Amino acid sequence: MRNFLRQTLTMLVGAALLGVGLAATGAFAQDAPAQPQAAAPVTVQGTLATNHYLNYQGQVFNPNGGAPLANQALNVVFRIYGDAGGGSLLWQENQVVTTNIDGLFTAELGKSNPFNLSASSTFFDGRDLFLGVAVNGEEGTPRLPIAYVPYAIFARNADSLDGLGSGDFAQVLADGIITESGGRERGDGFSSSQAADKSYLIAIDGINYSLNEYVTVVTPISQAGCPKPTAAMTNSSGGSLLVELFDTKNGERVSCKFHFIVVRP
Repeated sequence: MRNFLRQTLTMLVGAALLGVGLAATGAFAQDAPAQPQAAAPVTVQGTLATNHYLNYQGQVFNPNGGAPLANQALNVVFRIYGDAGGGSLLWQENQVVTTNIDGLFTAELGKSNPFNLSASSTFFDGRDLFLGVAVNGEEGTPRLPIAYVPYAIFARNADSLDGLGSGDFAQVLADGIITESGGRERGDGFSSSQAADKSYLIAIDGINYSLNEYVTVVTPISQAGCPKPTAAMTNSSGGSLLVELFDTKNGERVSCKFHFIVVRP
């Protein structure tokens, strides 16, 4: 027996947390369940541990007479596409749902096939998306457009500052801590050494360093054996950063642990 599925969909897209509010059409619309209250302020890091499910509600009717298909266990396949018709399949999940006396059922999408919310690979990136729902092997038409919840549209700007992206600001190319003997104590993306004259040479991965093209800050780290105060001077040598540390009392070059950072303005 073929089944007829009524459904509506509203989805929050473009924010750190995804939420869905769905209701059956017509006289069978129901209020969304109350949301639990957080016991404490939610941090961005804390959201990574939450379940990113999308709540869905639909209603199934018998095409012979249109009566709700009550108290039935149904095999339902949910699919997300990038087009209203045809197009590539971006995600799908199979579930067995049970209708109530009015033919209504609910499902939490993403339970058995979790959504990949990595910024580099998620399809929840602001593009048009459409949900297809197949009941007992037959997908309903048309597909449902996945729409924004009000104010979620503004959340698309959450990764920018006054409309400016990360590329509009200074970019850190390398930073780390160099030991007094020239080794790398902390940091990535560079190699370092100390010459016989006590100067330090830092080669930054993929960068032909030139003193006039980058902003460089060197901070000597207070420690035993390092004179106070110590002054740092920077230069470029053979495409690498050259750092020299001096005892300001006598002007002699010294060996000290230091932190450095190189920024492209």
